[in-house]
Amino acid sequence: RSKFNPKLFNGYPMWHYYSSLLMQLVIYPACIFFGWMHADFNSNWLTAGWYDNVGDKLVERSFFDRLFAYGMYFQMAKDFTVLKNDTHFIIHHIAILISFFVDFYFPKGTGMFLIVCMALEVGSGVLNLEYLYPRTFLIPHVVTMTMGTIIGTITHLFWLYNHIFVWGFTYFEVIFATVVFYTILILRQITCITYWKKMTNKNALKIK
Repeated sequence: RSKFNPKLFNGYPMWHYYSSLLMQLVIYPACIFFGWMHADFNSNWLTAGWYDNVGDKLVERSFFDRLFAYGMYFQMAKDFTVLKNDTHFIIHHIAILISFFVDFYFPKGTGMFLIVCMALEVGSGVLNLEYLYPRTFLIPHVVTMTMGTIIGTITHLFWLYNHIFVWGFTYFEVIFATVVFYTILILRQITCITYWKKMTNKNALKIK
């Protein structure tokens, strides 16, 4: 069983895990729920941009939608303060920051983008729980991480179709956003598979 140090865990301070869990499992899902509720759960919330028609009026995205984006910037900045020489982690975080800048540029599909981000972050939150309590959340971690990847892929294909055939964006813009998005998905799934193999390895299962 892993040793639990109140100040450091796997080389990272405990406040790093606690703050991440708060954002990933509480704040982000709440932002999605209340943000969509602000739009009366109108389906246009999914396809509208940061400034667009939701229902029969031109509205600005709600406080909750923007809080989600600010929370992501805060979380990435917070993570960079404790990052070590982890190239995988650094590339993943840079890709996330780029994806948000790209989404601010695209005037359509913001709701879909936010929901995908939430699905991915919930998976990451369960992974953090698994880090803190090894093998306790192993299967939930694999399920939520993989479901996030599936939800992200399906939503992106819908987003991609609309941007090319309905909303009329250039191929360069769509391809750039797609490359950034799948960079994030692939890195996440690699982390998921690698961790699963590590924890199901016969030698790893031996409790010292």
